[in-house]
Amino acid sequence: MPQTALVRLVLERQGLLIDAAAPAADPDAVVMPGAFEGVEGVARVIEQLAGTVLPASLWERQVLPGRVHDYRPAMLDELMAAGEVLWAGHGALGDDDGLVSLHLAELAVVTLPIRQPVAEDGNDGPTATALQRAVLAVMADGGAYFVRQLALLAQARLADAAAQGNSPSPNASEVSPTTVAAALWSLAWRGLVTSDTWGPLRALTGGRPPPTQDAGPRSAAPPPDGGVDAALETGCILAGPQSPV
Repeated sequence: MPQTALVRLVLERQGLLIDAAAPAADPDAVVMPGAFEGVEGVARVIEQLAGTVLPASLWERQVLPGRVHDYRPAMLDELMAAGEVLWAGHGALGDDDGLVSLHLAELAVVTLPIRQPVAEDGNDGPTATALQRAVLAVMADGGAYFVRQLALLAQARLADAAAQGNSPSPNASEVSPTTVAAALWSLAWRGLVTSDTWGPLRALTGGRPPPTQDAGPRSAAPPPDGGVDAALETGCILAGPQSPV
């Protein structure tokens, strides 16, 4: 198979070309991106790219719109709210972006990386602050939380620890939604927590996918005021997806 034909076939399979046959016959033909359509098309792209680590800002600006011709943010949010798709963090990129992978929930045990449990300072393995451990302890009980809920519950955990003779830092009185949000982002970039929508990442990166050629003008809502804690208020926080060891 000629190299150019192979490249076009791969692009077609990835949904980047609607039909590879016509351009192969006519190299000068104009090809249109976005072979997939709708929510099912978004799910197919995520299945193909499951586990691929990319900047969060690129998923909705290039990757999904380039493969799903009618892509809208609500499509990804619908899949995530239904529990069919989840995201995992792989490290921050500055203050307004980070590396993220997407996964189909039914295949996540295969595509997710294995995460080591966190440890206290001085122990082997990845460490976590007292506040981060308190947040993880709250979330270990299951369920989904808003940032302000987590702040109150983490505050109670730290207060209990102090009452038992431990002196974690920060103490319970220093815990606020802002400090908890910062702890959550740190945990999210380590793959230990996630959210039930793409909203927090969308707000953090300030991104919206570009409009399609047949779409009318739409306004891009600005990220909420208040920084990382406000960004996290756009969805519920969930315990991070885990792959079995």
